[in-house]
Amino acid sequence: MNNTNIYISSRNIDSKCHDLLRLLQQHQILSTVIPTKSVIRCKNLDCIIENGCQIRLSKMNNKDFEKDIWIPIKNYFDLDCAYIDSHDFKGCVNRFLKSTKKSNNTK
Repeated sequence: MNNTNIYISSRNIDSKCHDLLRLLQQHQILSTVIPTKSVIRCKNLDCIIENGCQIRLSKMNNKDFEKDIWIPIKNYFDLDCAYIDSHDFKGCVNRFLKSTKKSNNTK
């Protein structure tokens, strides 16, 4: 997995992604983190803005992604999903993990 972007957002994420940076540092994950903001839902004219982070990984192999990156982030921020954008996959992390497990089982 080269030059992969992971996008997360949650009410549990601080506005500058400092907690995420510390978590990635603790797990020795080489990455670049960019804070983001998302409008997640609107009712009438009242919209909710949620903090998020773009995580850019320069090198990571698929088999280590779940235990080394996704599980720590998912558990720390209480996430259900994240969006992955890489050269060979674009979509929800859960679909990515299923496809990775399936391809590992066929080898």
